[in-house]
Amino acid sequence: MGDPLERLGTVVDFEMFRLELEDVLLPKERKSNAGAKRYDVVMMFKLMVLQRYYNLSDEQAEFQIVDRTSFRRFLGLSYGDRVPDARTIWLFRERLAKSGKVGDLFQRFVDYLNGKGLIFNEGRVVDASFVSVPKQRNTPEENRRIKAGDRSARMPNPS
Repeated sequence: MGDPLERLGTVVDFEMFRLELEDVLLPKERKSNAGAKRYDVVMMFKLMVLQRYYNLSDEQAEFQIVDRTSFRRFLGLSYGDRVPDARTIWLFRERLAKSGKVGDLFQRFVDYLNGKGLIFNEGRVVDASFVSVPKQRNTPEENRRIKAGDRSARMPNPS
């Protein structure tokens, strides 16, 4: 069957989102080094991808990261690493939403996958997969005739 997250991790270089994520989410100057260490912004964005891909709530995302080796591997977490809790996940998404960048970042992600010939199927837990985009086989002339309603221009069904 294969691990779709492993394939996604090899196809997409999520570092392409780092500069934009850091620019909108991290303060320019840190007042002190006190407090807990921040989670990596790219890892948190990848977590949002998992949530969309598997249609997970914040609580379910936290549980699945703890429970699934494939999720940990995709996020770059080891068994000894801290896992973001539901509240942290919610806060990250809220801060990103307030920046107005969520739609832009996910559109870049989907466009990147489309450029690689893949489709991002969201919200499927049982049958979650990345599939190849079907290739267009009609000529531009055939497409024009089909749009004009000419049924004889349609390609015969290959099956």
